[in-house]
Amino acid sequence: MLALTDTQLADIMAVARTLPRWQRDAFLQAAADELKAKEIGDGAVHLAAIRAARKVETAAWHSSSAIDGTGAMPSATAK
Repeated sequence: MLALTDTQLADIMAVARTLPRWQRDAFLQAAADELKAKEIGDGAVHLAAIRAARKVETAAWHSSSAIDGTGAMPSATAK
């Protein structure tokens, strides 16, 4: 179990709000994984949140581009 200060929790939640709701559970788990066995300070929490967000966003991008097999980003004009 992680013990975070109000400021640290607010930082985690601020980063979580930048993600779609369906990615937030994976984000919180990734952030907790980043903080395992580390001294938890404000900077470490912020860095863990940023790294976790990148990890979740990258995983989502890879899984969505694998659907059509091209590896390309979907076109904004595609119907």
